[in-house]
Amino acid sequence: ESNMQGLPVLAANKGGFFLTVIDGFNGYLVNPVNVHDIAAKIEMLYHDRRQLTTLGNNGRSRVLEYFTTNIMVEKINSLFESI
Repeated sequence: ESNMQGLPVLAANKGGFFLTVIDGFNGYLVNPVNVHDIAAKIEMLYHDRRQLTTLGNNGRSRVLEYFTTNIMVEKINSLFESI
């Protein structure tokens, strides 16, 4: 949702987030227990508006290319047809 709005994502480097967040491209994957890592990424984005905008734009482009409702429905239909 953040990427769709043109904003970068900070996500935990655990679970399935790595499937949608490409570290350094459309956001950052962080260690959820390392508050210093999380704070450093937030501070960096706060001070570097160009990077904030670049990551956000990359994220929006990625969502529109891979994760729109129509694309996801097509993928699910394709999966069901294959079984």
